[in-house]
Amino acid sequence: MCAAYTQSTIIGTTTYDVQTNNGSKNHVIAHDDGTISAAWTGSTDATSAFADRGTFYNYYDGTDWGAYPTTRVESVRTGFGEITRVDDHEIAISHYFTGSVYTIQIFANDAIGGTTWTETAGSDDVSGLWAFSDCPLGTDDVYIITANANPPTALYFSRSDDGGETWAVLNYTLPYLTSTEGIPSIGGAADSYQIRVNGADVYVLFGMVNSDLVLLHSDDYGNDGSWESITVLDFPYDNFTGAVQTDIDADLVTDTIGTADGYHEMLITDDGTVHVFSGYIRLYSDGFGFYTLNFRASGIWHWSSGMAGADLIDTEIDWSGDGNPYGGIGYVTFNYRNAAVSSCPAASWDASDGRLYLLYTMKIEYTDIYDDPLNFSAESFRDLFGMYSDDGGSTWTTPENLTNTAESGEENFFVCASDRVIDGKVHATWQQDDQPGHFNEGDAIHTNNILHEAFTEDDFADEVPACDATVGPGGLYADGISATGATLHWDAVELASKYVVNIFRLDAIYTKKTGSYTNSLTIPAALIPETTYGFRVKTVCYEEGIISPYGPVYYFTTAPLKEGEFGQQINVYPNPAQDIVNVELGDNQKGSIIELYNMLGEKMNVTVTNVEETISSIDVHSLPSGTYLLKVTGNDQQIHSRIVIE
Repeated sequence: MCAAYTQSTIIGTTTYDVQTNNGSKNHVIAHDDGTISAAWTGSTDATSAFADRGTFYNYYDGTDWGAYPTTRVESVRTGFGEITRVDDHEIAISHYFTGSVYTIQIFANDAIGGTTWTETAGSDDVSGLWAFSDCPLGTDDVYIITANANPPTALYFSRSDDGGETWAVLNYTLPYLTSTEGIPSIGGAADSYQIRVNGADVYVLFGMVNSDLVLLHSDDYGNDGSWESITVLDFPYDNFTGAVQTDIDADLVTDTIGTADGYHEMLITDDGTVHVFSGYIRLYSDGFGFYTLNFRASGIWHWSSGMAGADLIDTEIDWSGDGNPYGGIGYVTFNYRNAAVSSCPAASWDASDGRLYLLYTMKIEYTDIYDDPLNFSAESFRDLFGMYSDDGGSTWTTPENLTNTAESGEENFFVCASDRVIDGKVHATWQQDDQPGHFNEGDAIHTNNILHEAFTEDDFADEVPACDATVGPGGLYADGISATGATLHWDAVELASKYVVNIFRLDAIYTKKTGSYTNSLTIPAALIPETTYGFRVKTVCYEEGIISPYGPVYYFTTAPLKEGEFGQQINVYPNPAQDIVNVELGDNQKGSIIELYNMLGEKMNVTVTNVEETISSIDVHSLPSGTYLLKVTGNDQQIHSRIVIE
């Protein structure tokens, strides 16, 4: 089958906008034949009851996606579902609450892409909620972990050898997650876990912000007595609740500790290598019984089989270019529980070349709706980012913004990826919202989009184009030439931060440097009639920290002064100034009105004194330092000049 993928396709909607409490769910499966299965927790109910909530399912047949689903696959109200391929069909796994009991619902279709779903005989046998599942490709062995209650006190493990009809292991309490191992109460660990299986090896990932990130491993299909615990990321304090000061070096000064934010991802490559990812966040405590999360950090933890501990992938980007990567992050930091600045990782592996892809979401500076990140209600929007590694995770390409919609007021979160790259494409789904957060955090209930995209290698640009400052810009010319003005042009340089323009008279008596953020500069009324000028340009590259030499020179001559036209004959000195600014006018400018404005357009209350017939002085000693606009008005014309007060 020849598949034709579309980009950023809306495949469904939902009013219920919480897809997971933490870990990345199984929400998208890319099949070898070019078809795709996708699922999410959906609802069409606009009230907080979400009476029709359940697992919504859609399928791409190689040509088109199906119509947006409006009903769940289950017969009862469920939540936090995911899909898993079981041999030649699929199952939807979600939790169901009745009375005071949570159980796991399992519904199966009769073929991949099938729309008729039937409850399995083993549905409702598994206890708990917030299920994660796995089924090794080509088998009908279903592995499930659940939280035993809300709030959790333990994690349950169950295994079915016949697609969820019966259970060989049922509601087995996983070991190594108690205070004996230094794990504090797991009451806040909703969805802070994942499960993956390779042959007889079963892996369960678990971690909270105040605990170790651990990988439980069974080498015997999860049977009792076969489990061990591997520390992926060591939290330095056992059973931590904030009752002790975080003072790692014992200098009596509180230290900030790097930890995982609870948003986890795990995949296993064909050779059995396990890869673990989690959002990076920091916390500290003065020892008064609580701890504080510090969101001024950005990274994704990565660990793979054989590593002594997790390494941190640097995802920090100074989006605004002002030297402070977090200065533009909104005041409200607690969206999606403890999600860090970079969070919600999802991974995919390409068996053809061993390339490992990583997706994640990241907050973008200065995207809050108030245009003021210090506003107490300011929430930053997120974009979806991606990178890849060709050496098993030792090095990574530069992060690439894959969505670029946060600055347009679109929120991108709850990203999930198919664990295998198919035909060079990384298949991902995520939820798109018009505001950060979800209804549990006070957002109004409304319709959210579920998006799918098949990303290619080109989307994960491994080389960021650089600003070229080896030579100055060429292509110079001038137009709009009048007696006192002209517009100067030059070739744009890709990714240039700004340009420095040097304008000079041919007689070398006058020279001026000015800046421009575009590849043109208009001089409205600052030149002398019938005078030859030259100009040349430098390229400024802030990111690379370099400035080009000047490029070639272009000459032009201003036009003659027309009858009654007001020529530019103004001289301002000293500039910059501290106390007094002198303004020297031409003979035809006698009696002109001289005014001074700040850069907000507010007129300054200054004293202008006539020193001579054509020279006036302005007392500026009481004005704050900064740039001001001098306006000279006379003969139905205006001349403007910038002055700097130090």
